[in-house]
Amino acid sequence: MKQSSGTSEPSGAGRRARVFSVRVVSVVTALIVACVVVLSGAGIAGASSPSPSASNGKVVLRIGSLEEPDGLNWFTAYSNASYYVWPLTYDFLLGYGEESKAVPGLATELPSQENGGISADGKVWTYRLRDNARWDDGQPVTADDVAFTFNLTLDQAPSRLTFVEDVEAVDAHTVRITCSRPKADLPRLYVPILPKHVWEKLTPAEAATRFANEPPIVGSGPFKIVEWKHGSYLRFKRNPYYWGKKPTISEIVWSFYKNANTLVEDLKLGSVDVAVGVEANEFHRLSETPGVQTWPFVYYNWDYVCFNCSDSKLSTGHPALRDWRFRNALNYAIDREKLCDIAYRGLAEPGYTIVPPKQWNDPDFHWEPTAEQAYRLDFSRADQLLTQAGYRKDVTGKRLDKQHKPIKLRVFAQTDQPAAQTEARLLCGWLEELGIDTDLQVLGAAALSGAVWNFKGDQYAPDFDLELNNWMGSVDPTITMSFFTTSGIGVFNEPGWSHAEYDKVVSQMLTTIDPHARKPLIDKLQQIMYQQSPWIVLTHPYYLEAFSTDRWTGWPEANNGHDAPIATYSINRYLDLRPLETSTTQSESNMSLIALIILVVAVLVVVAIVVFLRRRKLGIEE
Repeated sequence: MKQSSGTSEPSGAGRRARVFSVRVVSVVTALIVACVVVLSGAGIAGASSPSPSASNGKVVLRIGSLEEPDGLNWFTAYSNASYYVWPLTYDFLLGYGEESKAVPGLATELPSQENGGISADGKVWTYRLRDNARWDDGQPVTADDVAFTFNLTLDQAPSRLTFVEDVEAVDAHTVRITCSRPKADLPRLYVPILPKHVWEKLTPAEAATRFANEPPIVGSGPFKIVEWKHGSYLRFKRNPYYWGKKPTISEIVWSFYKNANTLVEDLKLGSVDVAVGVEANEFHRLSETPGVQTWPFVYYNWDYVCFNCSDSKLSTGHPALRDWRFRNALNYAIDREKLCDIAYRGLAEPGYTIVPPKQWNDPDFHWEPTAEQAYRLDFSRADQLLTQAGYRKDVTGKRLDKQHKPIKLRVFAQTDQPAAQTEARLLCGWLEELGIDTDLQVLGAAALSGAVWNFKGDQYAPDFDLELNNWMGSVDPTITMSFFTTSGIGVFNEPGWSHAEYDKVVSQMLTTIDPHARKPLIDKLQQIMYQQSPWIVLTHPYYLEAFSTDRWTGWPEANNGHDAPIATYSINRYLDLRPLETSTTQSESNMSLIALIILVVAVLVVVAIVVFLRRRKLGIEE
């Protein structure tokens, strides 16, 4: 057989084997290149997943809420959502700490008589400001800004600064507040400090009534509101000049939802990191979701039925509602536990006072009735009290007023408050048990507010009988209790109720600076209101929030679990949050594992083919 040299052409079979080998190697090479691409792209996949950390280094906290602020000017906005966002962009003289205690804010310490911050007579308060605070446009925050803010408030909203007479800048970092009487609620006043160099360009009337304060907003808080797309979201950026602890978060996007179910689904998907104001049905479903922590808590809030107690000649309220004995008797026609179970699916606590439980300590300002004092459902007792007060039944069982006419009460609830509507329907049924006819009307927010705060000219003319609604009180119960004096009628005093002893105790409370000496006075006020029942507190509904625990860490168990993670007056929740590394690396590790498996398989295929071809070649040559 003819021998071939090392440079001779291979046989046809050899050429085919070599061509096949080259093709296989090309395919395998392509597979290896694909694996490299997959491995390098794993980081990209991780960055595009719903993670707090983006590839450009931003750390974005995404909040979803069913409530949108009704404005960003604190003189004209009243919604809870507005009060949640102002502390992010504005400083306060003092902040809000654990158990609602005042803590240093823009001021470096709490004034006291011991440190010279409060005069011996309690009328002069001196605040020393931080010398490193700056507005987010770089200008320094000074005592002039504080004095300007307080004096603008004195001029346009004096009821917010009762007893305050004068506020002056002593020097660049010292403010003196002079009061006509000792002012117990001064440490917890909710007054965001405004930049004088922005707001002084407006007339006082413009600032307090017409100025929208649209973003970008100049503030000195940890974040700056840079964009508001109405009906969609608010966007914040970290303030590089903030004097306090630097947050890890570089941006906050606070989105507004119309649908509760969509909000919950977006939290599950990771499109938002926090859901604020979750509805009870959705909240129960979320509690079983891995990587999501549900957080129910009592805040400064309560649900109530408000009676029109006004004695104004222009009031349309039923005359029986001006009689405290009539109102008091109705307490025994209310099953608070059932309201909690049906209206809130167990996510509420029975309520008795406008100073909620679990918010304060040392002292605890909440007063709780004893078992003997507590009103429980007892129709026989209610019937007995009404009859003793002169409101008897006729032969048909109808309850009569003192003019011997059947009593019929209008009961108002709000369209966007399904829990209040449920409470109203239950209440109407219970009143019918007592022989009191009712007319339940569900009104829009504007119509309901217009009826309660109705004026004819400059005269107060409330146009309702009973109204079911909810209220959020102040961090300082001193402020909350002071709303319901006779002077507050037509302003804050929603029932239009007047009581001489209550007014007298409020006056004492407002001038008692020592909180431990003030507690018995606040207890007394709660007891007066409990007996007089200008409104009946029904429940303390839990605020419901839920947040991601598989993408974020640093969520606080604030106030022993009785405070909000996010929707709160405090900013500490935001400063301590940071993303979990696992939230960005998990998808990367999964992709890497898949790529590694592909690479191993590809290498095994290459080895098998090479071995096969070599053996075949040997066979051909032989």
